[in-house]
Amino acid sequence: MRYYINQPLNQQELAMTGKTFLTELATQCRIGCDANERKAFQPILIDISCETDMAAAIVSDKRSDCVDYCDLRQIALELAEKTAYRLLEKLAYEIAQAVLKLSRVQAVTVEIRKPHKLAGCKAVGISLTLRAEETKHA
Repeated sequence: MRYYINQPLNQQELAMTGKTFLTELATQCRIGCDANERKAFQPILIDISCETDMAAAIVSDKRSDCVDYCDLRQIALELAEKTAYRLLEKLAYEIAQAVLKLSRVQAVTVEIRKPHKLAGCKAVGISLTLRAEETKHA
């Protein structure tokens, strides 16, 4: 079998789905079911994983043709730090909705954890997955 380095690629011939992700983004958020819990910022950890079409980025080798994990970080930080939420589910949904607006994102999974929230647990949290076609009906 021969491998050809720098062989020209044709985007139309590629069907390349992959994942762009960030893990354990540490930030603070006003979150909790009651008002007292939301008075102070609490530490949270956020993971975001996007299913994306990578064909254009593979062909062009340009940052502008991919889902940029810096954008994922910015979205998560802005939503977590600037708004108070009662539930992790709501924050995860807001992040997922914003990420799905990025070009080339087909699906996104957002996981949010509250570290050391319960005795004996390293963390508690939720995981939410949205697909682009699901948001068109919402």
